[in-house]
Amino acid sequence: QRVRSHLPRVLHAVRLLAAFVRRWAPLLEHELAQQHASAYNIIWDTYCDCTGWNVEAITYITGLDEVANVHAVADHKCFCRGYPEATRNTLERVRSSDRGALDVWVSHKPPDVYPRFPHYGEHFDYAPRPRLVVGRSMFETTVLPPHWLEHHERVDDIWVPSRFCYRNFVRNGFPADKLAVIPEGVDVHLYAPDAVSPLALPEIDDVVARRRA
Repeated sequence: QRVRSHLPRVLHAVRLLAAFVRRWAPLLEHELAQQHASAYNIIWDTYCDCTGWNVEAITYITGLDEVANVHAVADHKCFCRGYPEATRNTLERVRSSDRGALDVWVSHKPPDVYPRFPHYGEHFDYAPRPRLVVGRSMFETTVLPPHWLEHHERVDDIWVPSRFCYRNFVRNGFPADKLAVIPEGVDVHLYAPDAVSPLALPEIDDVVARRRA
C-alpha cells in the first residue's frame, strides 16, 4: 500500500523530468545533455512565505527529489507549517544540502523578480549564471502587469501551469517560443480521491445538468 501511494507522485515526477529534458537538452552543453536527468543540479527559488507560490514549489521540490538532484533556496522558516514529517525532512535536507555548481535555476516567482547574475540573495549568493535559467510564473486574469514583459530576457524559459496562462502571456507580448505549459503537481498524501467519498452537491449537479442540456 505504501509503494502504491507513492507511485502517482513518482510517475508525475518522471513525466515532469522528461518535459524538462526535452526543453533543456538543446540549450545545455553537449556533454551535459548526454547525461541522465538525475545528473542535473537543479535549484528551486521561491518566496519565503506560506503563499500559493510556495505551496506549489513544495510539490515540485518533493516530487523531483525522488528522481533528481534538487536544492531549495530557503531557510527553515520559509515553508508552510503542517506538512507531514517526511515532507518536512525532505525540505530541510534540500534546503541545507551542498549545492555545488548549478546547471538549472528555477525562479518560482513573477517575472519582475527573476534573478540577475551574479545573484545576491537573502539566503545565499551565486556568481556564475547557471546553464539554464527558468521562470515559473502565472497570473489569474487576462491582463498581466505591464512591467513584467521587460524582464523576460533574464530567463531562457518560462513555465506556466495552464493553456489559459500560456495564451494570456502570449497575448501580453511574451514570446511564444519561450513559454511551456508545465502542469501543477499533486501531493497524493494530501489529495487522495480514492480514500474518500464524493461530496454530494445536488444544487450544483442540477446547474451542470441544465447547462449540458
